[in-house]
Amino acid sequence: MHTHDLPHVGVILSDGTLVFTERGKADETVRFSAGSVGYREANVTHQVANPGKTPMRVIEVELK
Repeated sequence: MHTHDLPHVGVILSDGTLVFTERGKADETVRFSAGSVGYREANVTHQVANPGKTPMRVIEVELK
């Protein structure tokens, strides 16, 4: 688990699935396509895992 102090955007570079774990919430499994974008608010404590056998590439940018 980790916490981002700033809001952040993830730009998906390769197709894949990620599982998001956040305290007090059910795990969320999300299928992403290359070129899609995700956003998370600041101060969210979470963990992200790739359940697949193929690496998934993401560029994550924290917004100031």
